[in-house]
Amino acid sequence: MIKLVAAVRRRPGMTHAEYAEYIENVHGGIALADRLTVRKYVQNHVLDGAYGALGDVGYQVTLPRDSVTELYFDDLESMGQTFADPYTREVVGPDAVNFSDQPAALAPSRTTPGGGG
Repeated sequence: MIKLVAAVRRRPGMTHAEYAEYIENVHGGIALADRLTVRKYVQNHVLDGAYGALGDVGYQVTLPRDSVTELYFDDLESMGQTFADPYTREVVGPDAVNFSDQPAALAPSRTTPGGGG
């Protein structure tokens, strides 16, 4: 099994709340409308509480990402089919400019022997 992890920071000028709303309700819907070979799709959101209250000296760490999305595929061939598909290239991929700081995105992958997640 292949696990692709995308750690994303929101687009400059977008609030954390706007980002969370968009990625969950708009982009997530677009991604799930045609799953192609995606075995599993998981969104992990940084909660507002992780940022702390403004002015609270206990929260001076700026988190570098707003969400982490996990995509699972059976194998490299399946992953390649999904990313080569016109729906992914023409709809899912281009939607990223609406919510993400693309130059800051990280997307490492991992292969798990035996298909574990």
